[in-house]
Amino acid sequence: MVALGQIDKERVFFHLGYGSRVAIDAGDVARVEQACEEVYSDYMAGQIVQLLDICDATYEQKYLIQNNWFDAREIHEGDINRASRRNEPQKQQRIWQEEYNRVTNELAKLLRVTNYNSPDSWQWTHDRNSGDYLNIIPGVADTSVSSRALEFSVLGSGMGD
Repeated sequence: MVALGQIDKERVFFHLGYGSRVAIDAGDVARVEQACEEVYSDYMAGQIVQLLDICDATYEQKYLIQNNWFDAREIHEGDINRASRRNEPQKQQRIWQEEYNRVTNELAKLLRVTNYNSPDSWQWTHDRNSGDYLNIIPGVADTSVSSRALEFSVLGSGMGD
């Protein structure tokens, strides 16, 4: 087995959204650590590093939208030939963001881990993590389930209430 280098491991953590480790399940962090330490072949390690290079490039392009990039060019011919070009930086940034999401999703699939930078994972990440830390049902944790809480609220304690 081959292990990724320390800098490549940090790049994986950054691009997959594990960089701050705030509100991220410890099991998911351990899975990423294990995936980086136990790459099964040199070829797979090379593919991971290549995807990391693409992630770096698309992340930089996302923020380096230049004024000389144009979305459309129109040529009007007639009595006077003229050309006009349109530049929409928000559209270009959205395109690069979609490309960055696509590449980071490929990296996550290759490593078989969750991509916390993906907008698709934001929805269930909060639900799963908040359930671990909140005990909203009163009572002992192993006997306090929602069906008993409903039963208690509807029927009372059974002691003549």
